[in-house]
Amino acid sequence: MALKKVLAVMVLGLVWLFVPCAAARAVALPELSTEDVAAAVRAASEPGLASTLGRFFDHAPGKPAGGAAPEITVGTTAVPVYELAREFVAGVPGAEVGRLGYQAVSARASDGRSATVWIVRAKDGGWKLGNIASGDREHALSAALPAGTKLLRESQSDAWYAVSGDEVKVLRAGRGAFAPGSVHSLGEYQRVVSERYGEAVPEPAGPDPALMAGGIALVAFGGGYLLIRRKKGHAAP
Repeated sequence: MALKKVLAVMVLGLVWLFVPCAAARAVALPELSTEDVAAAVRAASEPGLASTLGRFFDHAPGKPAGGAAPEITVGTTAVPVYELAREFVAGVPGAEVGRLGYQAVSARASDGRSATVWIVRAKDGGWKLGNIASGDREHALSAALPAGTKLLRESQSDAWYAVSGDEVKVLRAGRGAFAPGSVHSLGEYQRVVSERYGEAVPEPAGPDPALMAGGIALVAFGGGYLLIRRKKGHAAP
């Protein structure tokens, strides 16, 4: 009987170890095809978006007093941004750490201000405008990342990570649990976010409610766009 109890404890221990490891082994975030990236850039460069960007910069902070409307240049590269996945937080075996939230395309005004156009997946599989936010955080963070590294956003804490293989590196700590620049295994990261959020992780993509709460939101339903200023104190580096 004692032997059976020992074996039962060993089995339970192996199960406890296996579940986090199963989630941790699912390290490969989905790759976007070159066609999808190119399509996002095209969506951000559509002629109809120029007037929307113009209205954004007209309301965005830092506009020179009495100055003429600035010329706007849209970037030619898109940065995929992944959002922390609720399945990973829950420890579901085989779950990826994040799912694609949006592709970030930079836009710059001739007066020096910058913005980021969020291009999201449409229901028909194409790409469309999801949001415009001040600053160029996504491109600034991704500029120094090695090839193959993915940019992961934890919107609840405004923390940003670089995911590569089985490692998660903290790029911006925000209100997260880890120190800036620290590196952690996916297993460790999963345990921490599971304790912090449980089932409170929202679906990815779309405007960030945390940013809306800390900034200004200008909504024009007729034009189908949402303009957001990033939270003060979390400007792009």
